[in-house]
Amino acid sequence: MKNIWMVILGLAAFACQENNDFITESGVEVACVVKGDGEVFAKDSVLLLRLKVTTADDQILIESGKDPMPLLYDPERPAGDIQEVLTNMEVGDSVVFETSVENLYSETYQTPIPDTLNAADKVKVMMKATDMMSRQAFQAYSMEQQQKAMASQLTEDVEAIDAYLAEQGIDAQTTESGLRYVITDEGNGTFAQSGDSIYVNYAGKILEGAYFDTSIEEVAREQGIYNEQRAIQIGYNPFGFTVGRGQVIKGWDEGLLLIPEGGKGTLYIPSPLGYGARGSGPVIGPYSILEFDVEVIKVSPQGTSVD
Repeated sequence: MKNIWMVILGLAAFACQENNDFITESGVEVACVVKGDGEVFAKDSVLLLRLKVTTADDQILIESGKDPMPLLYDPERPAGDIQEVLTNMEVGDSVVFETSVENLYSETYQTPIPDTLNAADKVKVMMKATDMMSRQAFQAYSMEQQQKAMASQLTEDVEAIDAYLAEQGIDAQTTESGLRYVITDEGNGTFAQSGDSIYVNYAGKILEGAYFDTSIEEVAREQGIYNEQRAIQIGYNPFGFTVGRGQVIKGWDEGLLLIPEGGKGTLYIPSPLGYGARGSGPVIGPYSILEFDVEVIKVSPQGTSVD
């Protein structure tokens, strides 16, 4: 639910009064738990809200999570009791109130009511406006938050990879990005450059987990991932692409520049250099660390194609 609601909020009419509590025009009774000292909400700004909605038996229906929820402030768009309460708040205010399930889902979120809930049931809403910023400022803030999250995840993944390598007695080389790699065959010493075309054979698995893909039919059959439709349509053959151009995951774009033509190696790829928070398919879940055994079959200089 928390990524649905980016389109509500109304113009602030007055802030929480000195006695904390207030009643909205439609009769919603609101306890203003904490009175902030921030600004009145401005049209077309982005509010950062901490939001938690629970049922009478304390089941959590909606929660903003670790980071505040961004909400686009639009006084032209109606959004039920929550919007009406927001029109009486300023930045820094924290409030608690009740609304109905029907009002929450039908008017605020404009989505069907879940089968497990009754339209007339009451829910408790706890909401705090932590900040307000322009759209441009929010874009910069969002980028900064993403970078912080990726840096934190990278540190965690690298620690997990290094622990695994130490446990297995594997002596891997490292890069500044966090990639770990092992060269098992030096090949002919010709390394691809960014923009070159290459063909590679590969077998990919989750670190200490299941295989999810390979270009080698024998490996596919051994690991129980053989796909007859793939075999018919494209076959199990070396995979060709232009390296360093974002056609593959970052860990491949970097790692395959480190293995010479005819060479073999293993890449240990932290999730920010792989599929990150989104994952890929049924096997590669969010924040999966990947392990690839790869063989660089051929390197063709930029401007030529792989035959």
